[in-house]
Amino acid sequence: MIPLEKVGDRGFASGIIGDGLAIAPESGLVSAPVSGTVSVLFGTMHAIMITDESGINVLLHLGVNTVALRGRYFESHVRRGDFVKIGDPLITMDLAGLTAEDFDPAVLVVFPELPEPAFPEKTEVRHVERGDRLMLVCE
Repeated sequence: MIPLEKVGDRGFASGIIGDGLAIAPESGLVSAPVSGTVSVLFGTMHAIMITDESGINVLLHLGVNTVALRGRYFESHVRRGDFVKIGDPLITMDLAGLTAEDFDPAVLVVFPELPEPAFPEKTEVRHVERGDRLMLVCE
């Protein structure tokens, strides 16, 4: 896991987009970190937002500056409006393609608009597996 402050995107690193963390992926399969509805899926498939049952949004931004790729190296397994459960496949990234073009494939997991006084409590685990808890929203 990587602190957001260390990713190569100023908007995420500064926290202006929200609090969260980043993951250095070992495989290209990006899975749902939370159960909920796919509320946003960018046409470029570089970002997806899931809204959980309590209304909290979780943004997954796949790679740094990957919007410039216009969907190349990304394959979506979901559509906007789909209900997903923790661990369900969302998007597959071609890690070899991304790194060959010098794009950082880090997966950024961010809460863009947590209601006050909520905050994410991040896990101390360095290596995560599919379905592992990354963060817990606390009040």
